Amino acid sequence: MVARHALAELTPLRVVHLDIDTTAMPLFGDHEGALLGPNPHYRRGDSMCEIAGEAMLLARGVSPALARVCLPHAQWDRMSVSFEELLVALADKLWKGVRKVDLEERVIDAVAEKVGTSRWEVFVTLDSLFEEIAAEGDARLERRRRGAA
Repeated sequence: MVARHALAELTPLRVVHLDIDTTAMPLFGDHEGALLGPNPHYRRGDSMCEIAGEAMLLARGVSPALARVCLPHAQWDRMSVSFEELLVALADKLWKGVRKVDLEERVIDAVAEKVGTSRWEVFVTLDSLFEEIAAEGDARLERRRRGAA
C-alpha cells in the first residue's frame, strides 16, 4: 500500500514532468505490506518491520532491487536511496499523518534538481500537497484499524 501511495498519492508531481519509475506499483498492489492487525516484527524505534518485509518479498521471489523498497521507510536518512525510494519513505510518513521536515526538504530539493529550478519554485506546491495528504492521516489510520483500509 505504501508503494501505491508513493506513486499515486504523489501523482501531482507529474505536473512538473518528473520521470518516476512506476513499474513496481502493479507488483505490490494496494495492500501488500499494510496488513491489518499487530505486526510481530514492529518495535517502536527500530526497523525490524522493514527488514522482515524485505525478507518476505525476497522469499516470494521478488528481485532484490524491488524488495529493497521496504528499507527506506525507517532508514532513508541512513542509506543511499533512489528518488522513488525517497517518495516511498515520504508517502509512508504522510499517509500516517506525519510531517518530517528533513525528508520533505530532501524530496523538494530532488524535485527542483530534476526539473532544473530552485527549491522555492516547487516548495509551495509540494508543501501544500504534503499538508493535504498528511491532514487525512488520522482518518486513514482509523479506517485501517477498523479494517476498511
